[in-house]
Amino acid sequence: MGGGAWSGPEARAALLMRRAGLPVFEQNARIDLPGGSFFVVDFLWRALRAVLEIDSDTHHALTGDADHTAERHMILETLGMSVIHRTPRYVTREPDAFVATTARWLAARPRVR
Repeated sequence: MGGGAWSGPEARAALLMRRAGLPVFEQNARIDLPGGSFFVVDFLWRALRAVLEIDSDTHHALTGDADHTAERHMILETLGMSVIHRTPRYVTREPDAFVATTARWLAARPRVR
């Protein structure tokens, strides 16, 4: 895939965000949770406490997977993260909108010290 991406849509999203000059992010970044477990998120801006997930229909639309995604979202939000989800379709078909909305979301996040 390149650049640390685990999928084509992640690689495309990373390329679009880098080209647009969005803040530097970690890709497939580990977030440690209380109790010793962890999540790996698609994109993380630690100083902004921001997580972007690219959620494919293949892995997130089925009932069990959708429940897991919602629970994971809730845990991350409870830890103070702002979490957004985008589909590969959106990244591919609406690249300008993807970059613009992501940039606005990041700009609205307070920086954590």
